[in-house]
Amino acid sequence: MKLEQKYLDHIYSSIGGKIDGDSVQEEIVNKITKGYKRVVNKLNDKGTLTKATVANEVKKLYDDLSEALGRIDLNESTSDWKIPAFYPEKTGERQRHGFDYENAVIQKYDLKRSDNYTSKYDAFYLGIPVQIKCIKHGCAIEMGDYKRNKNKQEDFILIVGFWKGEKDNIVKESILYIDHANFTKHLTFKNDKKMVAEMDLISNLVEDDNRWKVFCNKYKSEWPDTNLLDIRFKRDHKKQKRIQCAISWSNFVNKFVNEFKTYKLK
Repeated sequence: MKLEQKYLDHIYSSIGGKIDGDSVQEEIVNKITKGYKRVVNKLNDKGTLTKATVANEVKKLYDDLSEALGRIDLNESTSDWKIPAFYPEKTGERQRHGFDYENAVIQKYDLKRSDNYTSKYDAFYLGIPVQIKCIKHGCAIEMGDYKRNKNKQEDFILIVGFWKGEKDNIVKESILYIDHANFTKHLTFKNDKKMVAEMDLISNLVEDDNRWKVFCNKYKSEWPDTNLLDIRFKRDHKKQKRIQCAISWSNFVNKFVNEFKTYKLK
């Protein structure tokens, strides 16, 4: 039977709805997004897929990530999995919107989509990695995992679409060529190892909440003002405990766009 794109969107929304962006590591969310693309690409290649095939594909994705997620909500038998019962939730809608913008950018600039759902990048342009962000106008540009960004070894193109009002109303698009050596320079921190080691000693238990607060305030105050990227700390009472990084709106529009060259995609 023919499977409509709308049907896959429901699957993706259900995945997004099961994942609270503040409760799991960003790498896992990225992998799930890439996995969804894998299913969509298979649909596009074959034209038709049965419900069971799609169920199996998505279940494989969950199985691949089960240890990292730590919580699976699928029946072991895919035949018992009632896919049409899934509906979009807030987080799913937000993630799907980001995917819609990413898809539009890839088509607009004829980029080569990353087929590997574990890839650090969304696409490639003439062999250059491309990272695509869709951000509310006036908000910080979330760059993801601190360690992964500080250890970047290749230059990349950063495409940021800023929206106002409705999320599909992109009012500004910045395309920058990011020299990785200059980029990682803005994540320089002399107490880096000490910070990570100290974080590892803090649990996710409620009794460590105050300890976590003191830890966050301490390292935010020590973070160099000269860095164009800031650090963000995320923790919950389940499994999440991580350090992320972001470019504040002020730093992006006043400094970042001047330090990194605008790149013209043909």
